[in-house]
Amino acid sequence: MIYPRTRLPENPGEGLLFSGTIGYGRCPNGYWVTDFNEKGEITMKWNVVILSVLAVCATGGFADAQPSENTNEMSISEAINAFAVEAYGQFAEAEGNIVFSPCSIHTALAMTYVGARNQTARQMADVLHYGQGEEYFQRYGAFLKETKPGLLAKYHLYTANALWPQEGYPFCPEFLDINKKYFQAAMFPVEYEKQFEKARKRINGWVETKTKKRIQDLLPEGSLDHLTRLVLTNAVYFKGDWQKPFKKDSTRDELFFLLNGKKKTIPMMHQTGHLMYGITDELHLLRLPYKGNEISMIILLPKEKLALPKIEKQLTSQTLKTWLAKIGQSQRALNIHVSLPKFRVEYAPKLKKALRDLGMSDAFDIQRKADFSGMEKQKELYISDIFHKAFLQTDEKGTEAAAATAVVMKRKNGGSGRRYVEFRADHPFLFLVRHEKTGAILFLGRVVEP
Repeated sequence: MIYPRTRLPENPGEGLLFSGTIGYGRCPNGYWVTDFNEKGEITMKWNVVILSVLAVCATGGFADAQPSENTNEMSISEAINAFAVEAYGQFAEAEGNIVFSPCSIHTALAMTYVGARNQTARQMADVLHYGQGEEYFQRYGAFLKETKPGLLAKYHLYTANALWPQEGYPFCPEFLDINKKYFQAAMFPVEYEKQFEKARKRINGWVETKTKKRIQDLLPEGSLDHLTRLVLTNAVYFKGDWQKPFKKDSTRDELFFLLNGKKKTIPMMHQTGHLMYGITDELHLLRLPYKGNEISMIILLPKEKLALPKIEKQLTSQTLKTWLAKIGQSQRALNIHVSLPKFRVEYAPKLKKALRDLGMSDAFDIQRKADFSGMEKQKELYISDIFHKAFLQTDEKGTEAAAATAVVMKRKNGGSGRRYVEFRADHPFLFLVRHEKTGAILFLGRVVEP
């Protein structure tokens, strides 16, 4: 047996607080100013990508799970970020704004992975970039410890896990114990066979409470039935104020350029300050920190107004890492005039299809392939569906974001004249919220229409 290990906060749902630092970089050759127009403006069209990575992983027993080569060489944050980018690639083909929490999804499936075996476990490890063995999960535990908030943290990041097993169903004690001990997962036995609708409402109520009512009705009607035997849930909530808030009296209605060539009038926030900035041949990058200097929002703004689809096609974990490195190439903060839309994004991706397309197919097989025999010895459970919802809102004061994931298991068969850089986000762009010390992406998304 291989026992993955991780260490979580001592209390279920314990708050994690982070704050983000702002760094600003300039183009390595120092000639980035020549890339702006004659007014010194960078015109941006909003297509927002929010990466939310709240890493909460479990310790569990795995039999014959062989992840892809080199998986163990990844740091925990690299594994989460790699999954984030690959999942985003599945969602990007749809129209509209996107926001999701890779960390929430990663955590809920990690708790499920505790009970996976053989080919089912291997596929999950490949898609989610899980490692194996005690050393890997010890590093995961160290990562979780590193992301815990300090006593003086000035904004909030909370995460909570729970298992909702069928009363009296013979789950393996080890599976339950591992989730409780390492994921700090609360256990709430419920009655699905006769009262599955009551159970659904109770689970949705828990999610609502943990996300301060930002995520509602995570499990839709019809998602549970008399064959449901287990639901695994993760909830995440973040709220942080900008290190330097935007002044409300500086916000005014301005044009935003849509991908279809049309324009839309939206409320645009403005501020000028010394910030960390980076540039590539096709992108402008800006880091906006939250109070506490441990979490920041990073905006990836295409130089051309209609170029977001082209940028998305180039997006891989390696290209993202290369782009983000541009921000830190100079220790000098630049005087930047920032124009940023106020925006609110809500999204519910079709995770089941996305995970299948990424290679995690056996877990959903209702016939014979799904193997969760580490969860229950009868080998009769499979993942019937995975539900995820995310919310993110940004205004002059800061950002509020929330996300939740539920894995459902069922039985088979049954202007001052100063010189500054103009950073104008008036067209679609990508953005992410990042834990600066570890580099883990907390939220990832795009805004195409604020």
